[in-house]
Amino acid sequence: MTRPDDLPGGRAANPDGPAVSPRAPTPLGGRGLCSNGRTPTRRQPGGCIPSSDGHVTCSGGRLSRSDGHVPSSDGRISSSGVASQRPQACPAATCLLSGRELRQRCAFPAAGRAIPSVGVKIYSVFFKLFLRHRLQSLVATAAVGDLDNAAFGVSYRPDEATAPPNPAFSASTDGVASKDLHIDPNSSLSVRIFLPTPPLPSLYAPPRATPQIRASQRPHSTSPRARRCAILRFHGGGFVTGSNTARVYRRVAKLCDAIVIAVGYRFAPESRYPIAFEDGIKVLKWIAKQANLAKMTKVGGGVDTFGASTVEPWIATHGDPARCVLLGASCGANIADYVTRKVVEDGKPFDPVKVVAQVLMYPFFIGSVPTHSEIRLANSYFYDKSTCLLAWRLFLSEKEFNLDHPAANPLAPGRGGPPLKCMPPTLTVIAEHDWMRDRAIAYSEELRKVNVHSPVLDYKDTVHEFATLDVFLKTPQAHACAKDIAIWMKKYISLRGHEFSY
Repeated sequence: MTRPDDLPGGRAANPDGPAVSPRAPTPLGGRGLCSNGRTPTRRQPGGCIPSSDGHVTCSGGRLSRSDGHVPSSDGRISSSGVASQRPQACPAATCLLSGRELRQRCAFPAAGRAIPSVGVKIYSVFFKLFLRHRLQSLVATAAVGDLDNAAFGVSYRPDEATAPPNPAFSASTDGVASKDLHIDPNSSLSVRIFLPTPPLPSLYAPPRATPQIRASQRPHSTSPRARRCAILRFHGGGFVTGSNTARVYRRVAKLCDAIVIAVGYRFAPESRYPIAFEDGIKVLKWIAKQANLAKMTKVGGGVDTFGASTVEPWIATHGDPARCVLLGASCGANIADYVTRKVVEDGKPFDPVKVVAQVLMYPFFIGSVPTHSEIRLANSYFYDKSTCLLAWRLFLSEKEFNLDHPAANPLAPGRGGPPLKCMPPTLTVIAEHDWMRDRAIAYSEELRKVNVHSPVLDYKDTVHEFATLDVFLKTPQAHACAKDIAIWMKKYISLRGHEFSY
């Protein structure tokens, strides 16, 4: 009779757990062995297999099984052993912030039906038909040159639903106020600012004695510790559609405790390349201008100095320009990367704004040589390759149309700009069923080769824009993605430095 100690991976490999079947595969070096003796596989709920390519794969679901395995901060895997009624956060961020280059393949049981489900597939068919019809109508309009307000530009489409601004905290159910600003009188460029509710004072704290201070001695803005970082957000939509009023911005502002400036850049074909990219630079310079005016503005003797009437109070009072993060989704990621390169190349026009990190969510990259994912997932959900090519033809003029254009392919030869080693830390989010995923991974790998911190979050059973489209906002994957981004972002926007153990 064979004892458990004689079995491979049994008591000798894991003295605290039961024997493991000799047919079970051993993880890399035995490091992935669970505390209960099980060997996690991809199909086992909660099983994770670490690797070393800096790639994180996560389903974004919730742990609800009693045998769910959760990766700890040291990269190992533990088992709760008891039933848990409270949903636990996705461990992708734990894998990210462990300081190691890991690849986690997690298969969590989702709280609801996993996407893409049958309903999502049917919705995707109608979504693509409607989007293709809209793009073809824009192509026909651009061909005959019948474009209204071509110089002024268009930052929203009349047939798209937009959420009204809500400048009052009391009327907001999620504790985030918002308001719209038209920052350029010569164009339709606008922004919507999202500000989370300030923390309420404790009801049991004794009131502090406040000394009497004259009006000339009162500071104009709050202390730096009370300020919030500024997140410059660029929405997706293939440069031809989209909105900066989506509900996802409120979630980002709440989770990150930051002031979010959502940019309403001008669309193509009314405003072709490089108008959308220049709008991103204009907004960042506008933020720098507000910060400089706030420094120069002093209240004394009841008379305001120059620029006091033009200062945006939310940014001047609550925003910290020294901690700015650029976040873009789909084509907005292309704009965020372009603006980041301009700041890295010459930061003086943007002073005192400092870009400390950027987040690229399923970037809208393409190239002349197709990748494996572009061939395998060319007819993927919601945004297939043929539809996206129509969007690129609307964005680039006929003379400039090239799939290796600097706006489309960040790794195209002869692109120019600053070297990649000067880029700030970059987080890349990709979806499993997205045909653009390979180019996003390749760009992140090139950044890692020059020692730029650039992890990748790969979510299972997800499609392009799974965390930003309103139809997906309530899915476990969307919730987990927003939390993972907030955890990673706080590493660079925290005033106390690296306050977590990474």
